[in-house]
Amino acid sequence: MNGEAEPLLRFAEAKKVLGEIYTDLGKHVDELDEVYKGIVEPTGGGAGDSECMVPDEQAAEIELFRESINTIMETFRRDNMKVVFFGRTSNGKSTTINAMLHAKILPQGMGHTTCCFLQVKQQHLTRFRQFLVNELEVATDRDVKDRIFFVSSRERSTQVFNDCRMNFAQFERAYREQTERLRAEVHLKVSADFSEEIMRLEAIVDRFNMPFLDTTQGIIEYKRALAEFTDKCVSSDLEARCTGGLMSRIWNLENDMFQYVTKILAEPYQHKLEEVWRYRAPFKFSICVDAPALTKDFHEDLEFRFTFGLSAIIRRIIAYRSGQPVTAIQANLLTPMALRNAGRSNEDLHNEAMQKAVEENAMMTQMVLTSASYLANGSIGLLVVGGIVYRAVGWRVIAVTAAAYGGLYVWERMRWNSHAKEQHLKEQFRSHLAARMQQVGAAHTTHCETQAMR
Repeated sequence: MNGEAEPLLRFAEAKKVLGEIYTDLGKHVDELDEVYKGIVEPTGGGAGDSECMVPDEQAAEIELFRESINTIMETFRRDNMKVVFFGRTSNGKSTTINAMLHAKILPQGMGHTTCCFLQVKQQHLTRFRQFLVNELEVATDRDVKDRIFFVSSRERSTQVFNDCRMNFAQFERAYREQTERLRAEVHLKVSADFSEEIMRLEAIVDRFNMPFLDTTQGIIEYKRALAEFTDKCVSSDLEARCTGGLMSRIWNLENDMFQYVTKILAEPYQHKLEEVWRYRAPFKFSICVDAPALTKDFHEDLEFRFTFGLSAIIRRIIAYRSGQPVTAIQANLLTPMALRNAGRSNEDLHNEAMQKAVEENAMMTQMVLTSASYLANGSIGLLVVGGIVYRAVGWRVIAVTAAAYGGLYVWERMRWNSHAKEQHLKEQFRSHLAARMQQVGAAHTTHCETQAMR
């Protein structure tokens, strides 16, 4: 091209070059058509009988090429051609046009051209109305509003923005509803599985098999091993039950998402996504019951205590009123306070004082029961109570009751051996852990909901 030519002459030269290129393409298409028509096969029926061997699809493709080239050539034969500049607002379209024309024809600035177009909107509407109504007489003043459409880039951007905002708000609402629905399903499933696992604690504790040594160190090791074994079994069972119950639904949602994403990706990326999806770790709930921490305040009571003894009855009453497991209540409730504090550190005494401040009602109950125990253990109290009962029911009823009471005591005392202590320890441990798991069940359910939302 001539470098000294005017800028607009470059379009004419480009038009001429493009016309020559498409003219050559048209000639090549015609030559190819002649070649296809020359490929024939004799049919054998007689002289001049032949059949074209080119498939109809290729012949139709040649005609399609010829029509496309003719359409483009008709465009090049026009006297006037339009040049369109595409770009966002303030992207340099007006500056480029002015530079090519070597003159400031269009206004320049941040959105200035668009602003000018908006200012002349009413002028265009007035001119179009006069043209359609007065000059062409194809519409009336009432109908002309339905035949004039003026859409600017700024108005279109605002409309698209509002539509996108409404669509995104709808997406957020649908996503929130789906999330809440999934959260409710997780809450219901985990809560039910947690309750069932608490009911299965007895079977889990019974599976624990370790030699029981009736010594202080042996009992400590036995409790530690029992807590670790129970924690491992309960945590694994809860993870399997909770994950298995919701895995089918989560898998269906993830599979649907994978199918949708695969459709919108190109073929090379589809294989990469499939590789990542194939080696992706499956979803699994992470649940840690931490039985050793829950049973930290567990106090076993392996001394022989008659079921209907005064001390055992008092412990059960205090445990019921305080809402704690009976194994969390100290066994020496009937011992004077001064004797219990002997040999304890200042830190332990301080912690106990803090607990007493928040358990005033329980302490008052303990004081009343302690006073009653002193009276019951005294000879005078025993004589008074015995006299009242004797006068009320008679000596025969007292004798039968005492015999039955003594028989139960002897029967339980004869059965109290090392195996009974082990079973008693397991039963106390199960009861204590079940009560603590019920207290922390809501926290574990919330934790599982958070994992599912992630």
